[in-house]
Amino acid sequence: MRRKELRNNSTVHIVDQLKDLALQIRSYRKAAHNVILRDLGMLENQIPLFVLRKMLEIQCSSLKSADDMLMSMLKGFCKELSPLKMKDQPMIKISERAHLLNILYDRFVSKAEQKIEITKVDDQGEAMHPEEI
Repeated sequence: MRRKELRNNSTVHIVDQLKDLALQIRSYRKAAHNVILRDLGMLENQIPLFVLRKMLEIQCSSLKSADDMLMSMLKGFCKELSPLKMKDQPMIKISERAHLLNILYDRFVSKAEQKIEITKVDDQGEAMHPEEI
């Protein structure tokens, strides 16, 4: 009986250690993710978009699929960095921008002539009606 209790205790201890290890790994991944995002935003780390497009074109089967993949990556990056939940905006043509910071600037800095509409959203990301606010 004593041997079975020891085995159960050691199993519980190992499971607890594995849970702690999993939490640490997630924490390190998140920290590494944040460092990468920070570094991508630095001016000195900017890779021209036409270079990224060409690299993806080599990897993908066609220029269209490379453009689609780059657009998806850029949208995800902008969404990740945005402090606000923003509506999907039409993406800027890659050929019109030099690098990632140009795209971020255009997405987040409002132009003086544009009307800004702010919509409050609930926890599920659904727009709230004015009477609910």
